[in-house]
Amino acid sequence: MKTSVDGNLARASIHAWRIPRLAVSVVVLAIGVALLLANSAGMFLNAPATTRAQAVGTATVRLIEIDRAIDSVTERFLLRELDDAQASGTSLIVIRLNTPGGSLASTRKIVSAMLAASTPIATWVAPPGAQAASAGIFVAAAGHLFAMANGTNAGAASVVSLTGDELSDTLQAKANEDAAALMRSIARERDRSVMALEDTVFDAKAYTSDEALDAGIVDLLASDINGLLAELDGKSVDVNGRQVQLNTGFASIDHAQLGALERILTIISNPSLAFLFISLGGIGLIVELWNFGTWIPGILGVVFLILGFAGIGQLSFEWAGIALIGVALVMFTLEIALAPGLGIFGIGGVIALIAGGLFLFPVWDTPDLPGAPGIVNRWMLGGLGGVMLAGMLLIIREIRKQSEAVPYTSKGSTDLLIGQVAETVTPLSPTGSVRIAGEVWSAESISGNVDKGLAVRVQAVDGVTLIVRHAEGA
Repeated sequence: MKTSVDGNLARASIHAWRIPRLAVSVVVLAIGVALLLANSAGMFLNAPATTRAQAVGTATVRLIEIDRAIDSVTERFLLRELDDAQASGTSLIVIRLNTPGGSLASTRKIVSAMLAASTPIATWVAPPGAQAASAGIFVAAAGHLFAMANGTNAGAASVVSLTGDELSDTLQAKANEDAAALMRSIARERDRSVMALEDTVFDAKAYTSDEALDAGIVDLLASDINGLLAELDGKSVDVNGRQVQLNTGFASIDHAQLGALERILTIISNPSLAFLFISLGGIGLIVELWNFGTWIPGILGVVFLILGFAGIGQLSFEWAGIALIGVALVMFTLEIALAPGLGIFGIGGVIALIAGGLFLFPVWDTPDLPGAPGIVNRWMLGGLGGVMLAGMLLIIREIRKQSEAVPYTSKGSTDLLIGQVAETVTPLSPTGSVRIAGEVWSAESISGNVDKGLAVRVQAVDGVTLIVRHAEGA
């Protein structure tokens, strides 16, 4: 080992391996992003659910439980279960709701599927203390039968911006009229009080279970599933123009809940968390590019990027934000791999990443229902940007300090080493280490094994290895 030639050769070796390893990381990341964008397009998570067994002659009730905000994950889960329940001949679908609201776009798709369903659907706000707020009241009202447990509430469906602020007067009026038109369509289709349901949009009115029953919004009250099925037994409902009589007295209950993968997606689909994963992934790749060979930061970086893009794929995102995040990752790569210490690409990458967080989700006067996925937290965005900028400046400074350091020139220049006598530091069998001109070199013996502490003579220099022969008598 040497402090001059070896150091330069080591740095050259690292640079030589940099592009292949970088190519591997980029390919892995590209595959992950492609899969996740395909997932956001709906290619995954839409596989049919496992067919449930049904006893001969026994009515089956599919109980679908929604205990979260209504978003794209909830939409996929609910639509999948509705399709499977209808295909498997389920007698009745019960959607138990406990939701603070959610996305208006997902709500529209769910309501459309419910209104076109060929199997009776009963919506049920439960257990006691639950709510069907905002988007939840649209879904609840779209059932052929609407029930609530005692101590629950429903309503408050006025449209707001994604930030939770009030919209401008003109946009607020347009958004409320649009939401109210959907609510009127549901009310007329299901023969419910149009005025009472419209008030949930225009006046943000919410109803208790008793108030909803008196206002003609709900059909019955039931505090548990057995009580609900007992109340529904024998009722006749209109399903696409045909009368269907329910037979739920001795029905078997088929529970449907979110799967493990869907539960993970519900966690990572938080806008702030998804962007945080992307930022951590970028940091991991920066560390790997700066110090190749550790692999752990690079692997963790790719994993975090995949999780981040998976979360974004479940949300209504803007492609401009994705493009800016991609530009940021490319600039980080250029800063470390091709222009170390220049600084322009590194600082530009941080700016592009923060801009990507700002543009990733539409926030400028975008109307939606309360409870919908919001935006990247501005405090987190600013703090993360500051930390990444400080880290990038530190890396740039260290790279410049290394590049400005005056390399040490060895006294034992390779052209003067041939013919000189060295002392073995370790046994040569046939490779090991020798000391010559005050430095320790790697060596290979061409005269058999040589013990430690003996003299050898340099015959040639092969890169950073001395070719030596035992020097008897030296």
